[in-house]
Amino acid sequence: MGFSSLRKVEFQRVQGFQLDRQGNQVLVNGQPNLTTVIGLKEGSATRISPMVMLNGRLFAPRSTKWLTGVHASLGITGKNDNKGTDMEFLLGPSFSLLENNLFFTAGGYAGKQQRLEGDFFRGMAAPASLGELPIRKDYRWGFSFAISYRIPIGTKSK
Repeated sequence: MGFSSLRKVEFQRVQGFQLDRQGNQVLVNGQPNLTTVIGLKEGSATRISPMVMLNGRLFAPRSTKWLTGVHASLGITGKNDNKGTDMEFLLGPSFSLLENNLFFTAGGYAGKQQRLEGDFFRGMAAPASLGELPIRKDYRWGFSFAISYRIPIGTKSK
């Protein structure tokens, strides 16, 4: 399971008060203008995702009671939003415990994040003539950590 500091943002049309680029309310006849605006469907400050982890051992200490290995790791997950599903990645070192069964990973998280294109901004009145909102998704980096458990396959020979 991976936990990331990368924000998850999804835009959609919502009912709200129209804002200008500076975030001030647009007044019509001295009153705030309640209309259909570009708003957030989701604006979470973090991401939590199930992940598949690939670990390559770099070092195996001999004289520690708990730590059984240091690994280079790659985590892969899929994130779904209102514009489709994207692959996202966690890269970093892992530390294995409990006979290489429990892993703690910390590193960089590359995930796609929505942003509005062109002159569009959050709080802007959504033009009726506009079909879909002009949204672009780009990879962004954030800090992440993951806790994973290795599923033993087969039997151990002694």
